[in-house]
Amino acid sequence: MTNKESVVISTRIRLARNYKKFPFLPKISDKQATEVIETAKGCMLTASSAAEEEFRFVDREGLKREGGSLLEKHLLSPNMLNLEHPCGVIVSRDETISVMLNEEDHIRIQVIEPGYDLRKAYMQADKLDNLLEEGAEYAFHEHYGYLTSCPTNIGTGLRASVMLHLPAIVMANRMNELISTVSKFGITVRGIYGEGSEALGNIFQFSNQVTLGLSEKETIDKLENVVNQIIDQEISFRQKLKNDNLIDKISRSYGILKYAYLISYKEFMNLWSYVRLGVSMGILPDMSWKTLNDLLYRCGPYTILYSSKENMDAARRDKARAEILKKTLQ
Repeated sequence: MTNKESVVISTRIRLARNYKKFPFLPKISDKQATEVIETAKGCMLTASSAAEEEFRFVDREGLKREGGSLLEKHLLSPNMLNLEHPCGVIVSRDETISVMLNEEDHIRIQVIEPGYDLRKAYMQADKLDNLLEEGAEYAFHEHYGYLTSCPTNIGTGLRASVMLHLPAIVMANRMNELISTVSKFGITVRGIYGEGSEALGNIFQFSNQVTLGLSEKETIDKLENVVNQIIDQEISFRQKLKNDNLIDKISRSYGILKYAYLISYKEFMNLWSYVRLGVSMGILPDMSWKTLNDLLYRCGPYTILYSSKENMDAARRDKARAEILKKTLQ
């Protein structure tokens, strides 16, 4: 395991785009919104003979059933769960790519890579960007760049983000100072599910604020420079904070996750943070980062509900979550 893998959970590239021939949201009609969907689907799902095997489309009705689970996997935004006009999302079978249609813009391309690889995610997003423009010309201004519904996305339309696990910085009471510092470099900090969400499990998303006046490469380079310094700071604090009390807390957290009969989502997230920290510090048995990170969505309430294919109250979900943890950790 590398030091960076012990802190970075995933990287994401998001591109906001609009087709020139359609009105922007929220001015678009239902008929035009449907045309946007069909245009994008025509590009994505018929691009090759393997395209329909590689991608699937979830419409607005499907989002009512599956939307919460897709949100927990970071494949769509919370906003999409409440939309009333025609919308949907194209999702890759391996769930690393999603294309949100008629969310805030006609198209929101998202590529998520496990670990720390912004450039790989951007290359994949760029290919999809070119593919989707084959259906219709994008709204683009020679001086301002790509035009978007929200002015803060005008320019490249690029949001690059890195999801970090920062328990030591939080325990050292340095998080507020860190947020203040990175904001001076044009970096914003959000919770686990993006804007307005809570930082459960000591997980934070760091992303660029500025999309106008910088190239895609400059944006990614700038974010990487900041994130690299945060990673170094987190690792430094982990060594400074290591003591018997922390080791005991980590060991108890591991025991509860491994043997609990019922466990709520919030309790799971809090204990999971200690367990991941314990693995990174060599206090607990070695586990793959993929196994640990996959638990984040596998133990999510909506994902458990969707996977069960039946109605479950909170107590039954807590029991199902405990069973998932028991099987995984034992």
